[in-house]
Amino acid sequence: MKAEKQRRTVEFIEQDEDFIKQISKDIGCYYSKANKLTFNLCTFKTTIPSKMRVFAWVHKEEEDDFWVATRKLWLDQVRNISSKTHFLPNTQDGDSVSFDTRDRYQDTVRALKLINAKN
Repeated sequence: MKAEKQRRTVEFIEQDEDFIKQISKDIGCYYSKANKLTFNLCTFKTTIPSKMRVFAWVHKEEEDDFWVATRKLWLDQVRNISSKTHFLPNTQDGDSVSFDTRDRYQDTVRALKLINAKN
């Protein structure tokens, strides 16, 4: 599926970290701030970037509206492993896949848990 709309990214504010903490807890992973526009979701907690194993990136579109991007290849790999898991509709742009956390939070978490476990 081709991207239906280009996603905007806005800066995170301090209060947004509560959402990042919650989604990382629900997935069972760690997080780190990559820059003012992006948080990384990581398999390992470390300050060494090459050892983090980043598997997804969290962005903010507007107040209380977050989206998560991951690699299409990783999503395809877990789809092949877990045929019983329902995967949410996503927006694809090149080799990336974006998940909307506003309406399909649990489906997003379920897919990212599998990707985290695979990495």
